[in-house]
Amino acid sequence: MNAEVQKLKGDPKDYSVNGVDARIKKNQVMALTKKFQNALLAFNNEQLRYKEKCKQKITSYLSLSGRNMPEEDIDKAIENGQLFDYTKGLILAQRDKKALYDEVKSRHEDIIRLEASIRELHDLFQDMSMLLESQGEMLNHIERNVESAVDYATKAFRNVKQAKEIQASTRKVGYITHCVLFYGIVGAPPRGM
Repeated sequence: MNAEVQKLKGDPKDYSVNGVDARIKKNQVMALTKKFQNALLAFNNEQLRYKEKCKQKITSYLSLSGRNMPEEDIDKAIENGQLFDYTKGLILAQRDKKALYDEVKSRHEDIIRLEASIRELHDLFQDMSMLLESQGEMLNHIERNVESAVDYATKAFRNVKQAKEIQASTRKVGYITHCVLFYGIVGAPPRGM
């Protein structure tokens, strides 16, 4: 999963400078993150329900075997993996209880695997969080660059327009100057007349 998160990060050079593309990517990442959070929450709730169900089964099995154990001790034993050490001598005494022991042990191993999966999901979520943070910074940088480019383009447009106006004005002045000089040279009456 971590490899896929790294693949999602990609190369910053691959992102378009277009602000619309950046916003679309940002919105997609946010939508996927929300879905991921919802899936993680549902997974966590399901794990808690499963763990509670297993705890009830263990309590039931222990009471069937004539042993009672407080809930806190069961929780500690499940967390530490010592439940089977505590109940092993009792359960192995009878044939039916051996099957019960195997089932409880199997369920405990399932819980351990489930907890490992949750840890992996937690790591993935942290990676996604870092990815979102870095993409957010990248999108902010792209947005600033686009805004700067728009400002520069606007200034350049004004400068070009002003240059054209100055050029037109300069042409008019040059034309008038040429006309005055031409009239002064050609149209002036000769001096001795």
